Amino acid sequence: KAFPHEKLRIVETNVSDCNSNITPRKTVELESLLLGLERRLSQLNKDVQILEKEDDGELYGVLSLYVIENEMTEIKQLIDKLNSTTQQHQILTANTTEQLDNLKAEMQELERFDTMQVIKGQYAYGAWGRDPRPEEGKESWYWLVMLTSSNIYAHYVRLYSSLSSLIIGVSV
Repeated sequence: KAFPHEKLRIVETNVSDCNSNITPRKTVELESLLLGLERRLSQLNKDVQILEKEDDGELYGVLSLYVIENEMTEIKQLIDKLNSTTQQHQILTANTTEQLDNLKAEMQELERFDTMQVIKGQYAYGAWGRDPRPEEGKESWYWLVMLTSSNIYAHYVRLYSSLSSLIIGVSV
């Protein structure tokens, strides 16, 4: 079977989409909301302490209570936005996890194809294999001999640390 290049391009596009969906910008948004909430809570605490010290039971106390009520309303809005953002991030994480599982399955399916068709710069003749009695530490190594001159002579043997290295052409 021919290698499905189009399917590989779709997988690459999906991987790129996953990377762009989870960005540092989303983390910065969450951190800024938390920082804003922290600052608003400390300000609310200061205002309540001032009210407790300077409460005259009349006009000043009423005005201070309105200020505190407004601050609490704004804090509630921040908490609601934070909860909404957190839920969006949880949904994003679940969707991304599902996409990554799908991408993993697609990549495993693509691995079943003859990957030598992916490499276009192949020699017309040659051989590859494994040493039947390899040296210690080289049990997973492969060798490749390419016939060069008139497809009769080979000038050298290339060694590869794994089958995948041999397939992509990265020798030792």
